[in-house]
Amino acid sequence: IKIWRLITSFICYGKLSLNFLFACYFAYYGISKVELELFDRKTYADFISLVLYLWVTILIGAAILDLYFLGDAFTFAMLYIWCKRKPFEMIKFFFGLQIKSEF
Repeated sequence: IKIWRLITSFICYGKLSLNFLFACYFAYYGISKVELELFDRKTYADFISLVLYLWVTILIGAAILDLYFLGDAFTFAMLYIWCKRKPFEMIKFFFGLQIKSEF
């Protein structure tokens, strides 16, 4: 078994394009919001266990559905968790667009 394939499937977002830039932005935004706002230093192990749980769950789903690139699934899972825990936060996107996290 090639262990490196389990990790690289989560960091691949495709070719360098506008979609790639949006995916990188949302990955950074979602992971940093969950890490910094939902977990503090005392519960950092909980954040790591959340990441491992999502990683294993997405890998099992990918094996069943025959998916190869899992970066978007992980990013949207982190964004979903943050939006459900902070439903009335305002999210600022590019060009000044603001929406509530609960949409």
